[in-house]
Amino acid sequence: MAIVGLALDFKSLVKVFNDYKERVDILLALTGLAGKSLQWLSNRAKELSVPMLAGGAVVKQSAQEIVDAFTKVGAARPELLKNKQALSAVMEEAIILSNASNTELQPAIEALTIVLNQYNVSSDQSCHIICMTYC
Repeated sequence: MAIVGLALDFKSLVKVFNDYKERVDILLALTGLAGKSLQWLSNRAKELSVPMLAGGAVVKQSAQEIVDAFTKVGAARPELLKNKQALSAVMEEAIILSNASNTELQPAIEALTIVLNQYNVSSDQSCHIICMTYC
């Protein structure tokens, strides 16, 4: 009986790994980033999925969800696809916004990127946009 449980746990672990790898492959297809840059974003997703960011924001998303969010942010702000740090920074601000507004991450990404796009504001102003618009 224990062997069956162990086999099922291993199967679940393999599925999680394969799902994560598939999402990273989608991010690769969208961004064109490869090698160290793609690995950096993958590692950053894992870092961001810890329970709390340095500023005290609680993170509710898994690494898989954060990789998906990188993809969504990159699709909404294509210039971020050339700058992994800027992509990550906007993603962090979207996490903060989702927590502050008590929403899922996707609507927070959409709200933030819509404002950035509508006013043609640089992505490094994401924190300012959140404070001015939602506070």
